[in-house]
Amino acid sequence: MSKQLIFVTEARFLKNENDHIFCESSFSEKLWLRYLDVFESITVVARIKKVNVVPNGYVEISQKESINFIQFPYYVGLKEYLLNYRKIKNFCNSLVEEYSNYSFILRVPGLLGYNISQCLCKKNISFGIEVVGDPEEVFVSSNFSNPLIRAINYLSVRQLKFIISKASCILYVTNETLQNKYMNYSASVFSVSDVILEDDLVSKYYKKLKLKK
Repeated sequence: MSKQLIFVTEARFLKNENDHIFCESSFSEKLWLRYLDVFESITVVARIKKVNVVPNGYVEISQKESINFIQFPYYVGLKEYLLNYRKIKNFCNSLVEEYSNYSFILRVPGLLGYNISQCLCKKNISFGIEVVGDPEEVFVSSNFSNPLIRAINYLSVRQLKFIISKASCILYVTNETLQNKYMNYSASVFSVSDVILEDDLVSKYYKKLKLKK
């Protein structure tokens, strides 16, 4: 296993004129920082947009020598994805070619993870994934009478099943739900919560509770 990690995420980031990276305050970089206990460095592959002014609600990601970023072709929504499809495919092929000796972890579901997983499979490069959601749930409240919505839902589920079937190591954020629906029994499987509690939110002292009879 390579000591250098490529971590692919669907999260979108901003970059200011000084090339500092910012994320929404609801996003925690600890989602990938935990891997630095194992890897010497981590390179985050994500959509990054260059801006002159960072809007409110964004916080700067801590600057560490062991964390690098690679800017994925930026798009928002299916329309922009299709318009940039050729650029995206070329990017994924080049990424896998250049970093073929790195370890790969893809945070899925999502189009970034799916496209890169296809390139990795063509090169017979093993990869791990974090399964953090069910694409079918996204469309539950949508209008399923719309043929386009049904088609997107169908393709999203198939893409996730493909990624899971090819992954050599899988981390799920549920104990049973995602595993029961999307499982690869030949892979190494782990279940970990994606909830992160800051240290100052956890009491240093415990309390004894008595149940009333």
